[in-house]
Amino acid sequence: MNYKVLTDEDFQILRTWYENYNTRLNKNIISAQESLALMQQSNPKFILRNYMLYESINELNEDKTEILDKLITALETPYIEIYPEFSTKRPRRYDNTTGCSMLSYSS
Repeated sequence: MNYKVLTDEDFQILRTWYENYNTRLNKNIISAQESLALMQQSNPKFILRNYMLYESINELNEDKTEILDKLITALETPYIEIYPEFSTKRPRRYDNTTGCSMLSYSS
């Protein structure tokens, strides 16, 4: 992404967006706590990560399916936290592992 100096036209577009956003925020009729509760209810507890697939593939190569079975269950019920170990940060051992730390789904 290249950065540029905003032109007067760019700045006006940004100002208009900001004013519209503030107008919309002022129309909210629920509290910040209610908004947070709605977000927590709507956002999945489980998100599949590259390192999880990597672990599953390695385990499958040893004719084991425990991780794969857990991943399938978690994918079937992403709004319920069944396996807390899937809600932690990526283990440090994968920091420099190709496919686990150097790529993402958006790559």
